[in-house]
Amino acid sequence: DVISASVEILFDNSDSRFPMEKKEVSLKRTIGLKKDEYFVNHVHASKSEVQNILESAGLSKENPYNIVQQGKVDRLILMTDAQRLELLKEIAGTKTYDERRKESKKIMAETDSRREQINEVIEHLESRLADLEEEKEELAEFQKIDSERRSLEYAIYDKELKIATDKLDALDRSKEDSSQQTQRLHDQAAKLREERSSKEEEAKHLKEQAQRLQEKLELLKKDRQDYTKKKAVLDLKIKECKDKIEADKAKFTSATKELRGLTSKIEATNTNLKSVTKAYEKHFSAEEKLKNELQMEEMRLHSLHAKKGRAQQFSSKAERDRYLKSKVAECKSNLKTNAKQTKAVQNVIKNLDKKVAAMEKELKQKEKDLGKKKKEVKNVSKDIEKYTKERDEVQNVRKNFWKENSSKTKEYKDWHEKLETSQNDLKHTMDRHMYAALREVRRFAEEKKIKGYYGPLIELFECPEEFRKCVETTAGNRLFQVVVDHDKTASII
Repeated sequence: DVISASVEILFDNSDSRFPMEKKEVSLKRTIGLKKDEYFVNHVHASKSEVQNILESAGLSKENPYNIVQQGKVDRLILMTDAQRLELLKEIAGTKTYDERRKESKKIMAETDSRREQINEVIEHLESRLADLEEEKEELAEFQKIDSERRSLEYAIYDKELKIATDKLDALDRSKEDSSQQTQRLHDQAAKLREERSSKEEEAKHLKEQAQRLQEKLELLKKDRQDYTKKKAVLDLKIKECKDKIEADKAKFTSATKELRGLTSKIEATNTNLKSVTKAYEKHFSAEEKLKNELQMEEMRLHSLHAKKGRAQQFSSKAERDRYLKSKVAECKSNLKTNAKQTKAVQNVIKNLDKKVAAMEKELKQKEKDLGKKKKEVKNVSKDIEKYTKERDEVQNVRKNFWKENSSKTKEYKDWHEKLETSQNDLKHTMDRHMYAALREVRRFAEEKKIKGYYGPLIELFECPEEFRKCVETTAGNRLFQVVVDHDKTASII
């Protein structure tokens, strides 16, 4: 937004048209929101001075002949001699001097009127002097009468003085009688002053203690927040541990069920193994029995052959060979059957041994995992117990802090009430306006946190009891002057 504007015109004054020695004349006007100024050659000038300078150069606001309009020449020709004379005066700029002459005549008329007023004042003063001369004579007569009056008054006063002296003696006697009472009053006043000083010291001490308690309260609040955060973290950890324990319990339950199933399978497998082993032993004993019987039969056969001979047993050799071959084939078939049964039983035993070994290995792994789970559950239980103990300790500490905080808050309120009582007592001992001013200065310094503010002078030093009256009488209200570190702080306050 534009708030000011200026226009400047430069005139050529080489022909000395303007009444100035410079060859160039500068005329400037500045217009603002609250100003309208003129400058001639960069020097401040009034509007009338500028108009006079322009009129002296033939540039008058009433002279419209610098630019000749159409029809103006005809009107100039038809003018009378008086009108042409006025026109020449306007063009030459002599009208300015006529106006100045009128102003001078006006000023002279005003001066004559003022002179008449001054003459009237002088006449009034002369009449007043005559009145004062008369009053002077009356005053001399009054002084004479007054001296007589004072002599009479002296006689009366002398008589009254004697009467007063008698009364004074009586008062002295009564004063002696009341001196003890006065002394008691002085003692009471001294005691009250001591109590006041002790109260002031106590108030100062209470204020310091209140500030310390406030700082301690802030620290307790911070500790309480920290303990609250720790408690929240511990609660989360306890919750996580409980969830983990529940999950581990579920896993432990499933593992226990699985272990029971494996145990039952192992017991069933062991039972089958025992039955198979018994069958194997039975077949093996039967095979051994058959082998023994075969050997016994062979031995019996040989013995029969030896007794009866070969010719008696068989009718021919071919018959004997067929018989022997059939017996051998029968024995071989029995041996093959027994071998197959033995091999099948051995394969079954091997498979059962492999299954038993795998189940035992799996059982050991399950027992190992179960031990780990039990160990983890035990560790989690220990952690839960530890965190529960820490939570209980933190809760106890928090309760103690709450109790201490409530007691400190109550103590702070009591001290604050005592401080307000002491301040009210101090308020009644000093001027009300001065107390209000000191209170406002203290409040302003505390709000703005001004470090260079030390308080009133009376709060910054201590005085013995016997010198307090002297200091109060000597210093007076200067005791309540505010002390700061330097002038800058004083200007801020």
